Amino acid sequence: MSIDAPVFIGGAGRSGTTLLVDMLGLHSRLSPIYETDYVIGLGQLLFASPGLSRSEVESRCRSLMADWAKDLPHRPDNKAPHERFHHGPHHVLFNREQAMEAVEQLLVDVRSTNPHQAFRACLDKLFGIHTRLDSKPRWINKTPSYVLSTGFLANVYPEMVFINCVRDGRDVACSMGARVGSRNFDYFARWWKGRVQAADAFQRAYPNKIKTVIYEELLTHPEQVLGEVLEFVGESNQEVESMLRRYTQNGVVLDPSRTGRWRERFTEDDADRFWEIAGVELERFGYVAKHPGVSVFKTQSEISTARTGEASAPSRASGSATSV
Repeated sequence: MSIDAPVFIGGAGRSGTTLLVDMLGLHSRLSPIYETDYVIGLGQLLFASPGLSRSEVESRCRSLMADWAKDLPHRPDNKAPHERFHHGPHHVLFNREQAMEAVEQLLVDVRSTNPHQAFRACLDKLFGIHTRLDSKPRWINKTPSYVLSTGFLANVYPEMVFINCVRDGRDVACSMGARVGSRNFDYFARWWKGRVQAADAFQRAYPNKIKTVIYEELLTHPEQVLGEVLEFVGESNQEVESMLRRYTQNGVVLDPSRTGRWRERFTEDDADRFWEIAGVELERFGYVAKHPGVSVFKTQSEISTARTGEASAPSRASGSATSV
């Protein structure tokens, strides 16, 4: 892998994607940029909107970017009060004017050059501004929904690698449900399972381009997990100890006690139904408790063994799992 290969991070929301990119951003070479959902929005308009005319596509691209960038460098967030991050809940250093200039150039370039190359040039320009302002040579880009668009990202950056963050889907359901005021755990089970399956499809297509990070392991064994991730993306892992020291010195707490809270919030019927929908995926990642009150983890060796067999066949992924 090229030492400067683009790194994208995604996964089901509420699975530690912000924590991971925030921590990796303390590496001397890695500049974190995150919550850039305009990337997929523009991609959908330019590559997956056959019913729109060119003028309609261009107008919607401008509107999308104008809305996304209107408050830069600030972005809205809905993080909980206990969630604190070294770089903040989002991290984008280019400004609105630069964003609008980049999209205008993109709309010109897609008419005369390879559209994916034009799209890449647009991202390179904005992410390049970000890294220069951050005084670092390489960016890592995180948006949870990227897990649904890995095929598109690989078309834009054939040399890219992807980090998929996974958390117990039942804890994800509790966190998402609390955010939107819903106990529709059937919906959240299918939502979580769909994102796990999307990552599986990408792994079948590109088995050497993806690494899975388990949220609970990041909290309990951060030095080991960060070291493995840095090795995967081609960076030195010699800085891990100092990265963690800096991270905790800023008042950020890695709190494993916040895992497994579904056991307090699920009824037995909730647990049965979730397991019926997504039990295969839960068990494959080591989440073996079926009912509230039962220990949630296998041993670390059992978890590793469970993940070894995941979705590793070399066949190509279906288009639906990795569409824009």
